[in-house]
Amino acid sequence: MEKKRAIIIAAVFAALILGLSLWHLLLPDGDISVFERRRLEQVPQVNGQSILSGQFSQDLEDYLLDQFPLRQDFVSLNTALRYYVLGQTQQDGIYLEEDSVFEAEALEEGQVQLAADKLEKISQDHLQNSNVYYAVIPDKAAFMEAAGQPMMDYDRLDEILGDTLTRAQKIDIRPLLGKDDYYRTDLHWKQENIYPVAEKLARSMGAELVSFEEYESHTLSPFYGSYYARSPKPLSPDNLTYLTSPWTQSAIVTGGEFKGRRPVYMPALIEGVDGYDVYLSGAQAFLTIEVPNAPVQRELVIFRDSFGSSIAPYFLGAYSKVTLIDLRYMSSTLLEQYVDFENTDVLFLYSSTLLNRGSILK
Repeated sequence: MEKKRAIIIAAVFAALILGLSLWHLLLPDGDISVFERRRLEQVPQVNGQSILSGQFSQDLEDYLLDQFPLRQDFVSLNTALRYYVLGQTQQDGIYLEEDSVFEAEALEEGQVQLAADKLEKISQDHLQNSNVYYAVIPDKAAFMEAAGQPMMDYDRLDEILGDTLTRAQKIDIRPLLGKDDYYRTDLHWKQENIYPVAEKLARSMGAELVSFEEYESHTLSPFYGSYYARSPKPLSPDNLTYLTSPWTQSAIVTGGEFKGRRPVYMPALIEGVDGYDVYLSGAQAFLTIEVPNAPVQRELVIFRDSFGSSIAPYFLGAYSKVTLIDLRYMSSTLLEQYVDFENTDVLFLYSSTLLNRGSILK
């Protein structure tokens, strides 16, 4: 009887392995994992060098793991076991509080100083005839409890920036934000929640935004934020909302990394590697947004990170031209080739997360 039971178990196990293997072979390979926010490994190239070095074996293992049937379900199951069975509320520096996921980190003073020095050099070299401002976007962790976890020292961050940026006027936006203004599964803020932030920035620069009532809301789902697959607890994905107005509809977006013109929003990109790319096509070294029939002829240049993609559309109408520069992808030595800063408003708008990694600014 025991022998028969062992044979049945072995047969079922073998059938399961064979079935999954056949399923793997028959299913087409995926290109991206939307919920993990990354590209999946593809069939590795076979050559003598890769075989001898052992690289082919590693690449093949990575490929098989990435393309395994029901991969997302197994990842979700693993997360559920960690949270509900083992009671883990954090993993790999990612924390959970009231179904919102965040990453806590301490201030890296040296990195912030590097960022501040870079921005001050740009200000001294290029912005002598511009109106210069700066604002810091606090990380979502600034509004979480995070007891016992490393936290950003914003007073010290402000001190470093204030001592270094001698020509730029500070605009304090932190009091206008709270944890509900950020996505539960992502580090970014929600466009529909940050009109008061954009309004304060504009008024501090002497500009006036169009009324919030002029915007029409559009919702896309699901939006898998950058923390979704890393969450200590299984969570439902977010919804992503983008706002249109007559000014965003008529705006012309051009850039150095694509040909022709693009609209302000690209809804189809919600299904890409990073759903936040819906806003201004995501990471771009250099973009210009022009509004042909704007009521004022005025220009704004924003030095920004990814947060700037969702707030920039609010400035359309208040400015006839908005230029976005991302120094993670564009060297500051090239600025004069692309931008005329004469009599423009210039805003350094960076998240504390990026300032804490200041060495990545070129």
